[in-house]
Amino acid sequence: CETPCTGKCPAHTDISAYMEMVRAGEYEKAARVLLEVNPMPAITSRVCAHLCENHCNRMTVMATEDIKNADDCVSIHTVERALGDYAMQHKDVYYKAPEKETGVNVAVVGAGPAGLTAAYYLRKAGHSVTVYDKMEKAGGMLQYAIPNYRLPKHYVDEVAEAIKGMGVDFELGKELGRDFDAESLERRFDKVFYATGAWKRPVLGFDGEEFTEFGLEFLVEVNKWMNKKKRENVIVIGGGNVAMDVCRSAVRLGARKVSCVYRRRQEDMTALPE
Repeated sequence: CETPCTGKCPAHTDISAYMEMVRAGEYEKAARVLLEVNPMPAITSRVCAHLCENHCNRMTVMATEDIKNADDCVSIHTVERALGDYAMQHKDVYYKAPEKETGVNVAVVGAGPAGLTAAYYLRKAGHSVTVYDKMEKAGGMLQYAIPNYRLPKHYVDEVAEAIKGMGVDFELGKELGRDFDAESLERRFDKVFYATGAWKRPVLGFDGEEFTEFGLEFLVEVNKWMNKKKRENVIVIGGGNVAMDVCRSAVRLGARKVSCVYRRRQEDMTALPE
């Protein structure tokens, strides 16, 4: 029977299992449970929406005469963070090369979270893996879109290096359609996994849209953006986590006034409440 917290985890991590192991002091086993479904808990624990906590069984414990306030959730994401950091400190245990090689060659196009995850499990299975990405550093949105104050980039670099240490090859600065094409790639490799990411700009369809900045482009080149021209008043259109990151980054970079415009109600915003 799946617990409510595990059911709401996008990766369906067996949260109750690793919590039990943590209580018993079995940190090595607890970390293994996490890595069965997620090769980068040191990152996800810092940036995921932790939907699991909204459905923690502790939330059902009501207030009594002795306990004035109802109970709150277990801080699952902080336990995950501790275990993720533990795994990073023991790369020789959790990020080691496979004992047997299958002889299968796989190409992964994209070094974002999907590409890195695929590379980890493919290599763990004994396959030879080469990861291609158009950017100069691995990580995709983790590296280039999430602000540093939310996710210090050394965590992304460390996970990428750990996966590289398993024997995964990285071809960075190589773009599909410019440096190679799909046809040639599929001839050279037994299998190809395309994980090209979420870089495409959505179209809102209003006059003057071409003069606006795409939120992800802003986050990628945030310092260059602020230096292009003096912008004291910033308007951000959207209600998701990227929009919130743009708002906060603009304030941190000196914008005098930042306004957020969203087409629905505040309670309909998709960004994390905090």
